[in-house]
Amino acid sequence: MSSFIKTKTFKLKLLSPLHIGGSEKIPFYQLIVFDGKCYVLDERKLVEEIIKRGEAFVDQFTQFASKERAKMSDFIVKMLGGDRKKWIEFLENTKAYYSKVKTSPKRELSPFIRTPLYQPYIPGSSIKGAMRTAIMYIILKRMSEEERDRILNSFVRREIEKIKSNQQRRGKYFIRNREKMFSKDLEMTIFQKFYIDSNQTKFDPHSDVLRAIKVSDSKPLPPDSAVVEEVHVYTRGRPTGIQIFVETVPTGTELEFNISVNYQLLQQSYNYTKSLSINFPRDEIFEIIRNPINALTEWTHDLLEYERRVAKNTVGNSLIYYFDTEPNIHLGWGGGLLATTVDLLLPDKLRADLLALFKNRRPYLPVPASRRITAERKPLGWGRITN
Repeated sequence: MSSFIKTKTFKLKLLSPLHIGGSEKIPFYQLIVFDGKCYVLDERKLVEEIIKRGEAFVDQFTQFASKERAKMSDFIVKMLGGDRKKWIEFLENTKAYYSKVKTSPKRELSPFIRTPLYQPYIPGSSIKGAMRTAIMYIILKRMSEEERDRILNSFVRREIEKIKSNQQRRGKYFIRNREKMFSKDLEMTIFQKFYIDSNQTKFDPHSDVLRAIKVSDSKPLPPDSAVVEEVHVYTRGRPTGIQIFVETVPTGTELEFNISVNYQLLQQSYNYTKSLSINFPRDEIFEIIRNPINALTEWTHDLLEYERRVAKNTVGNSLIYYFDTEPNIHLGWGGGLLATTVDLLLPDKLRADLLALFKNRRPYLPVPASRRITAERKPLGWGRITN
């Protein structure tokens, strides 16, 4: 490997349960809770096992699976009776994998992201995404108030007015798409104004200076490392009654990953980027980028302090945001908009206006207005990186 690229191995210790999922949900009928385990059944294996038992069971299963709240254990009782040995054999033959259970899911399950061998892992893109947000946040935070208002607040005001004046804005797909593009557009104003070579055009996507940082996926965990948990939505200090069932990787789990920094690419960018359209010292920007863990630590500290201040309004108890070791990263689902954007830097009213637009909520509600926490009253996604 080039001497210009330095790679370090880091450990991430989870200080609270973590859920990183995708768009896929596991239907309720594919779930069986047995002996303290939640078996996720493989559809192909399941069908093969049912076919072995005769056409009558195939017809019964087709009718059964069409029901919205079909409970697989009821079907297995009809097919196998109560013979424990037969159940174990059937589950072992049809499972994709199993997770431990803290609660039995009562509806569809949001799985943790897994390898093709069903091993939970943290994608490098999730860690780097947190780094991007942290680096952008620290750059904006350290600007003068006047410059931050010009770069950040004015950008948000213009976007709000642009979306409000668009006749398509009442369509949910338009709003959803604009919400996704919103952060990308802001990132472009910060990160795609650098130059890597002398022939580069303005806003060339290859100019993204964070190309110099690469983050590996974590080493995968054993398939049975995840836990099925019930997550409650709290607002104004009380539970709303909404229940969500997810797979989490539990508190205390340690995962390993690598960060590579291409110092040659950073030096090229430094040499060719003589000036920036943002009024901020070039040397300081590159120092922040060279030390992404420092940026993460400062960003996470500010986020956590804010969560503690508003916890009474969201979950009713700030103590849930105190840990034996201070976190220096937030990942995954459950942290809300503030954990994935630089919106913590916005004035309160402007932040509320933005949420009112994207989340179809009333203006001037406090932000955050709600939080997702586990049934054991644990927040989601906090961890600490060490090397």
